[in-house]
Amino acid sequence: MSEDSEPERNISGGDAGGGQAATFAAGEADIRAEAVVDRLGDIYWQKAYGGRDAFECLVRTILSQNTSDQVSQPAHDALMDRYGNDGEEGRGEGDGDDHDLAAALAEADQTRLAETISSAGLYNQKSERIIALAERIRE
Repeated sequence: MSEDSEPERNISGGDAGGGQAATFAAGEADIRAEAVVDRLGDIYWQKAYGGRDAFECLVRTILSQNTSDQVSQPAHDALMDRYGNDGEEGRGEGDGDDHDLAAALAEADQTRLAETISSAGLYNQKSERIIALAERIRE
């Protein structure tokens, strides 16, 4: 094994595997790391979160704790159906979508919210945290 721990071939797939080929000189670890972070950000950050409301993303993050996206997605959908702007308990007040969702969740009954997000697991703790967060946002 050489001093350079780089693999002999690019296992990311390169151009042929849907990835992008990249060549770096040995000893450029900082430059390589920065390039990887930049590429990952370009690929994943905007697609996953671009244009979404910050508060809604934060709520999704809470719902996703200790569970998979496959399990947390239905909980998020149910929460938005009930408490989102068009939901039965959504609010039309405030100056934006973040505030509207925060207002609805701050005023939510904890038991009903827990029932709504039960598919995400740990629903009692998550509902308490979401309500506390929404109240804090409204302050």
